[in-house]
Amino acid sequence: MTPPLSRTAPRRPAAKAAGDMLIYVYGVARPSADDPEPLSTIDGLIPDRPVRFIACDGLAAAVSEVPTAEFGETALKQKLQDVAWAKARVVDHHRVLMALPQATVLPFKFCTVFSDGQALIRALKQHGKNLKTAFDAVDGAREWGLKLFVDPDALGRHVRMTAPHLVQLTRKTGTASPGTAFFLKRRLADMVTETAAKTAGQWAQSIHKAVAQAAKAAAEQPVQPPSLHGRGTDMVLNAAYLVPRKAEGAFHRAIETVARRHAGTGLDFDVIGPMPPYSFVTIEAGLGAAGGRP
Repeated sequence: MTPPLSRTAPRRPAAKAAGDMLIYVYGVARPSADDPEPLSTIDGLIPDRPVRFIACDGLAAAVSEVPTAEFGETALKQKLQDVAWAKARVVDHHRVLMALPQATVLPFKFCTVFSDGQALIRALKQHGKNLKTAFDAVDGAREWGLKLFVDPDALGRHVRMTAPHLVQLTRKTGTASPGTAFFLKRRLADMVTETAAKTAGQWAQSIHKAVAQAAKAAAEQPVQPPSLHGRGTDMVLNAAYLVPRKAEGAFHRAIETVARRHAGTGLDFDVIGPMPPYSFVTIEAGLGAAGGRP
């Protein structure tokens, strides 16, 4: 029997949404008796429509009601053109997933809706095999992210003092005549920039490889421009790792080891998590598993 995931009864417990409401699905869990203390009521995307759980064959889908006027197929296409609206809903989708109990949760793709609870149950039953395969792939593991940033000026100073060809050119510049030194300095600056960029890329890949050895699976995401990540430095690695809970200590020690190794070089490590396994299995509307973030 599936244990309850919420100790607080929902304010609107009907299994079926009203005609003007749809069932929004955040994710589906496969809870066990070993799960921690259940959570209290979780606010859904819409005020006064809290998250509740629909049980089916040992699974528990986290859902809440949303208005057809906003989340119906035609209306949703228009709503998603509103960047502010879409961003707020994505944040809420993630908020709910992060608030769910610590049982393994398969996140559903953003804005997955069903006409009512019975339609969702039928889909869960029909695609139980697909869901079991997805659960088996991520069972007992959570996603952690590692974003690696580099300060070009700091890394430039580091490679200038450590790269043999740059050390040699620096010495040559210091002993050259004023006219020759002028051109050598320009050449040195270009070479420092080129070497720093190449070094950052090489380090990012070696760090990713080292950290991935402590994970069950790893995936690289596109690096983000400063306009998205909001820092004054460059992102050179945006990676996700599927880490078994029992191995999370070793995973963090692996990051600490490579971070110490690169101390003072201009690299900054940003560890994010734990999260649902967005990068390794996200359930599509047809209840098929696919990789990628919502």
